[in-house]
Amino acid sequence: MKKILQLGNPILRKKSKRIPLKSIQSKDVQMISRKIIRLMKAIKRISSSHGNGLCAPQLGYPVRIIIIYHQEKFNIFINPQIIQKSKALINNREGCLSFFYLRSFVKRFKKITIKAYNNQGKKCMYNFSGKLAGLVQHEIDHLDAILYIDRIQDCKNLISIDELYDQKKLNVIHKIINYIT
Repeated sequence: MKKILQLGNPILRKKSKRIPLKSIQSKDVQMISRKIIRLMKAIKRISSSHGNGLCAPQLGYPVRIIIIYHQEKFNIFINPQIIQKSKALINNREGCLSFFYLRSFVKRFKKITIKAYNNQGKKCMYNFSGKLAGLVQHEIDHLDAILYIDRIQDCKNLISIDELYDQKKLNVIHKIINYIT
């Protein structure tokens, strides 16, 4: 099973390439999506509250694919692009599977609209709000080589999971960390 790249890996700091429309249904692109979903399912078996978003660069594939777990299903977005955003912002506490030991607050747009292709090559528009909008923005940032720590406005809000969670939850988190690294 492919492991998640960790902070410091140069692929996380490279802008991902768009996938040509004619390649969306190719075996390679479909295989990348399946690998991401397989890893997300494994994380979900350990903890249902973690691993709700993952992107191809985090697995070492510098292409524009994100997968968001929402409403009990894995949603594939290829070449996602934010086309509309609200003026209103929300302050989300975020974490990342590529440096799982840290959390911090990050300002994100409260509502966004994206356009993207699904894995059948159909162009679609999607609206997101609240924490889900924040999650989608977090994953799209990865495609542009931006990590949430780049968006932290006050480093005093950066916190270790050891300080944030009780021991029972930490045991679950450490199982995930051991699995993904």
